[in-house]
Amino acid sequence: MKITLFASHLGSHVPLNIDLHDWILKWLTCQDTIGSQLFCTLLWKFWTARNNVVFNGIRLDPIRLAEEAMSFVHEFNAENPTRRGRISSSLANNLPVVPRPLFSIFVDAGCCALGPTWGLVIKNQDYNSVFSACKRDDIAVEPAMAEALGIRWAFQLA
Repeated sequence: MKITLFASHLGSHVPLNIDLHDWILKWLTCQDTIGSQLFCTLLWKFWTARNNVVFNGIRLDPIRLAEEAMSFVHEFNAENPTRRGRISSSLANNLPVVPRPLFSIFVDAGCCALGPTWGLVIKNQDYNSVFSACKRDDIAVEPAMAEALGIRWAFQLA
């Protein structure tokens, strides 16, 4: 499934010359409260749409997704007027500097007729992959249990 932020009212994409972590942090701490809310809502909507495609075979129009996100943000702010502007620039200036972890572990699980499958990628501080693995097991489990077993497997390997 290909859904991008190009379809949003933000007209945004991850620039090639900036780290993804820094780009997300920039959106979360920007002065534009509505823009920050819309960014977070779009990520949530895109993730929901992705899950609908993967697990239910339901495809959604990215333009419609962006319109729903904008409507959601407007509705939220209309119903919560005291929340508008609560994110101050002092918050952005007072965020602690968090060092990047030495390694990041990414794991995911999937269920199919043959049993659950797991994938694991370990990336270093520069987000380069340093290790990857996959596994399939011949057991019957629900998706939530497959995710939990995948996390356990990842920790055992790490």
